[in-house]
Amino acid sequence: GVGKLPFNTDGGGLCSNHPVNRGGMTKIIEAVRQLRGQAHPKVQVPNCDLAIAHGTGGLLGVRHAASTCILERV
Repeated sequence: GVGKLPFNTDGGGLCSNHPVNRGGMTKIIEAVRQLRGQAHPKVQVPNCDLAIAHGTGGLLGVRHAASTCILERV
């Protein structure tokens, strides 16, 4: 939650290292928590107004998907 451009505020792959848990939904949940100001105090980004969540899935060469979601607090 610090720096000019904070990222992986939920710990990223070091925190949730199972591929299923690193999917898009956990990224969306963290983005929403940041925008609502409900993230853990150590990682809460002050005055968070914009969040981006990106996830990929599937096996390369067989099936592949990617999604990017941009969320804004209004």
